[in-house]
Amino acid sequence: KEKLTEYYEGFLLAVKELKSKGLNAEIYTFDIGTERDTKKLESLLGTNEMKNLHLLIGGVSKQQIDVLTRFSKKTGIKYAIPFGSSKEIASTPTLFQMTTPHSSLYPEIISTFRKEFSNYNVIFISEAGSNNDKSDFTEELKKELTRASIQFKTIGSSGNLLTDISSALSTSKKNILIPTSSSEATLKRILNATSSISENSFTLFGYPEWQTYTQQTSGLQKHEAHIYSIFFLDEQQSAVQNFANEYKRWYNKDLINSYPKYGYLGYDTGLYFLTALRKNGSHFDQNISDIHVPTLQSAIYFKQQVSNEGFVNRGIYFIRYKPESGIEKTDISK
Repeated sequence: KEKLTEYYEGFLLAVKELKSKGLNAEIYTFDIGTERDTKKLESLLGTNEMKNLHLLIGGVSKQQIDVLTRFSKKTGIKYAIPFGSSKEIASTPTLFQMTTPHSSLYPEIISTFRKEFSNYNVIFISEAGSNNDKSDFTEELKKELTRASIQFKTIGSSGNLLTDISSALSTSKKNILIPTSSSEATLKRILNATSSISENSFTLFGYPEWQTYTQQTSGLQKHEAHIYSIFFLDEQQSAVQNFANEYKRWYNKDLINSYPKYGYLGYDTGLYFLTALRKNGSHFDQNISDIHVPTLQSAIYFKQQVSNEGFVNRGIYFIRYKPESGIEKTDISK
């Protein structure tokens, strides 16, 4: 409940910002009841006021999203799903799905990896006993490297990770290590095992989860690690700090420490869709590729595969940790 309130508060800060740029909007906010009981929501959608809207944002549970999707399909009113997804996305061109599973973005991630690291000595680390939760990604990456005739090595665990990694490193090429697990335990083992190896000997390539392992950040910076993610918040960015200060000034509280942070999610969503409405009106979907806004945490790039489908957010960041401090965040979808 607190996170959803923060989401709405972040959204209102986007409204405030765009109002100063000429946005004229009427915004209605409704409590639509509990997640499973949709009677209140269905009653609300039956009112005349709801038929004249240009955009709906909301719904958390599958039940709520299904009801709102049917309403959007019937009325033609655009519906942005902030969390979750709809099985009707393939047949409802008025839907905009904000969050996308990383697995469906693997083609874009792997294509960018190939461009960035084709000249590297690629080493996969598949430790015995680790959860190997990213083996679906590493297997797809291996297939693409094979197709592109890019050689790679896979090391297991002989009991001495330092020996395994040292023997796989190249002295004539840059090296990149990719674990098949995103766990903090695996990352920590790799960083500890390689602490005696020169920091310039290799870099790391990893996963969205790594940004939450704050204890390992110095190790990621030391080796200029790279990760991909649909969300990334650079706390050193002045615009991010300004938002946090503005949030505290208006609401007299700090943002909840979560991943992702809901205040920024609300702000980014508001900034994107309200800009689209201000520029192109209710038919903003026809010029969706022209909408570029300086979001703070979310990569947003909506794409419609075929004309009768809904729009899915294909936005994805590549993040490079810089030595000493700071990060370099690149939206690879634009």
